[in-house]
Amino acid sequence: MIGHVQSRKAELVSQHFSCVHSVDSLKLANRLNRFTAERNQHLQVLLECKVSSEESKFGLKAWDEGEWDSLVKEIAPILDLPALEVRGLMTMPPFFKDPEEARPYFKKLHRLKIYLQEYFRHIPGMSYQWG
Repeated sequence: MIGHVQSRKAELVSQHFSCVHSVDSLKLANRLNRFTAERNQHLQVLLECKVSSEESKFGLKAWDEGEWDSLVKEIAPILDLPALEVRGLMTMPPFFKDPEEARPYFKKLHRLKIYLQEYFRHIPGMSYQWG
């Protein structure tokens, strides 16, 4: 499933998809986990991170690198959900006519991935090889 998922659609999404590319909140993650666990299944997910301050985008707020410690506290409970397998991060940068202008946003997402890998590596059972 690619695209924004409303939490009220979580049951349908968990029934019809094996991977969700846009988990953007703990609320959505909890609902997906509940409906997936009820069927004794697992659901692969990507955490959608908002690396720009663009109002029209969804995602976990990650544009301010100085606030990434707070983001860790938001992500940690998602990683503990037993029916969800966090496979990586994704983002939707602002639209530019020149695709090269989007590159800094993907570089920031990569820095966030490295930051999170370092942080969660020290917690037993949370050593992820995120893509």
